Amino acid sequence: MKMRKFVSGLLSVLLCFTLATAVVGAAGRDVSFEETLAADLKSLGLFRGVTETEFDLGRAPTRAEALTMLVRMLGKETEAQQGEWSHPFSDLVSWQEPYVGYAYENKLTNGVTATQFGAGSDASAAMYLTFVLRALGYSDTNGADFTWDDPFSLARQVGILPEGVDTGSFWRADVVLVSYAAMEARLKGSAQTLADKLITAGAFTRAQYEACYDGDALDNRPAEEPAPSGPLTALQISEKCASAVFYIDIYGFNGALAGSGSGFFISSDGLAVTNFHVAANSGALVLTTTDGKQYSDVKIVDYDAENDLALLRVSGGPFPYLELGDSSALRQGQQVYAIGSPRGLQNTMSQGIVSSVSRTIDGTNYVQISVPIDHGSSGGALLDEYGRVVGVTTAGFEGGGDLNLAIPSQRIRGLDTSSTTGYVMWQDKVYPGLSKACDFGAFSGVREVDFAYTQLGVLYMYDVWDFHDLLGVEDAEQFGRTMYYYGEALKLNGFTQVEGTVGDSVLYESGTEMVYVVVDYENAAIYVLA
Repeated sequence: MKMRKFVSGLLSVLLCFTLATAVVGAAGRDVSFEETLAADLKSLGLFRGVTETEFDLGRAPTRAEALTMLVRMLGKETEAQQGEWSHPFSDLVSWQEPYVGYAYENKLTNGVTATQFGAGSDASAAMYLTFVLRALGYSDTNGADFTWDDPFSLARQVGILPEGVDTGSFWRADVVLVSYAAMEARLKGSAQTLADKLITAGAFTRAQYEACYDGDALDNRPAEEPAPSGPLTALQISEKCASAVFYIDIYGFNGALAGSGSGFFISSDGLAVTNFHVAANSGALVLTTTDGKQYSDVKIVDYDAENDLALLRVSGGPFPYLELGDSSALRQGQQVYAIGSPRGLQNTMSQGIVSSVSRTIDGTNYVQISVPIDHGSSGGALLDEYGRVVGVTTAGFEGGGDLNLAIPSQRIRGLDTSSTTGYVMWQDKVYPGLSKACDFGAFSGVREVDFAYTQLGVLYMYDVWDFHDLLGVEDAEQFGRTMYYYGEALKLNGFTQVEGTVGDSVLYESGTEMVYVVVDYENAAIYVLA
């Protein structure tokens, strides 16, 4: 794809042009003004925020968020989402792939040659201005127009660096200011009436365009809660937060109850967080809130397996929800609280301290805590003294007493809260002695009833009747879905379906391993030779 096509897409950022001029001359940090601009951007789907009513403008944007914002501004989100992009980065989660990949192939990220993009790291003002200048067509080749380290002079010269942007402490609010300024710089002096052309081109709808001028819609946003004046007591934490945490029944692909876990809402319209390992290998999740209501229309809309996080969308509500805090501001010795469902004991609260603000185990970074948690606490909320989420309770050491772990809340911000895609997720557990062949029993939840050693490998036998009706889906359909997704899991591990039919007998092969699946309906058995 040529860079020319990428640059021309910036014309789709007409938005509410009447406000753009005010941005360039804005000085200081007028929060209400910035929120108005952010609301304009949101009305066209270009700035999503963290919830339906909160932009969280007072924190640094991540690198992935900065690129996502720019791709949306360019009017290229659909193209990015639908394309297949190559890039060298191995540290991207699913929602980041299309945005970062699109930007990489269109040379927006020139100079980033490492295999780690650092998508969750903060984007500096210099980085975002460099991205924007490149999108406007300016070159940083050999430093002819600007350098990666110092894009500020050129940015001021062309009018895309407002005075209100502190280049030493870049905020999400600054992304909004620069975005509007970049729009004006691109359109300044144009005598064309672009709105109709852009609407015709599908950049946005007439209703969306007109909504930018609906002052009432912008003024009726719920007011932000005032900042807490002091730490809350444990009783106040419970009263404020407990109703936003829920219990999860986990059902395997075979429809059988496989366990339980915890989760919590982060928006009133049903966005919720739990652990990846809670939601993985699940045919269904059924949530029970503190008022006893159950919710079974639950969709996994994004996940981060590396950081053990899953984002859920729950139909129903409105729901009580928790505010995300800043886990990077945690201090050793700080008081924290956990709410979850250990051992299935719904809505259990415990307290302790931050034992270590950063503990890396097997490549994953955790907050180490002395707060008591147990099996079933996974996916629960770790809260600071103000009732803000600073972590997701995740794991502990067997016999370790108060040696427990939580995923930092900053990692939640890397999930795509705008996603509507439904995911089926699983964890890879392979058969003993093999490296790629997924264990059918662990994958599906179906009981292993016998095994035997053969010259070709180990023959495992499973009960074909161990499929169950669940949420209106009959056992036969659960069987079909399980067999299909097991094959997909093998393919993702490098296997190719060589012959046969799923649900009857099928042979999968990788370069080094073989899996042969046979369904013996007469003897009600599933055989897996691996």
